[in-house]
Amino acid sequence: LGMHGGPDKLASRHVVARLARTQAEMNAAYSLDAELYLPFRYNLVLKVALLAMAFSPALPLLLPFAALFLGLNYAVDRYNLLRVLKPPPRTSDLAVTTSVLYILPIACCLHIFYALFFYSKQAGGG
Repeated sequence: LGMHGGPDKLASRHVVARLARTQAEMNAAYSLDAELYLPFRYNLVLKVALLAMAFSPALPLLLPFAALFLGLNYAVDRYNLLRVLKPPPRTSDLAVTTSVLYILPIACCLHIFYALFFYSKQAGGG
């Protein structure tokens, strides 16, 4: 059931929403909370980007797969945020600032380290 909530939300969406008298009541019954959606999805995107950058020297085919994942992730998130979920709560920019200033530079350093590690091995030599 994952993204669509538990059995209570399924019942709310398919039974209670159809019995609502006003559009506002139907919208309230049909929409899902988005409190944990953004942090979870941001974590997932950051994880895929970090792993793709770190291990792309050894597995160059990882980059197209990461790009495909991120593109599909964008489409799913856009649909969910615009049509399924309630507007997410206001948050500060601390998570984005932290990831840009600290986590992504670490990913770049890992990329350089793994590139040097994987490309420094001599084929057939010791």
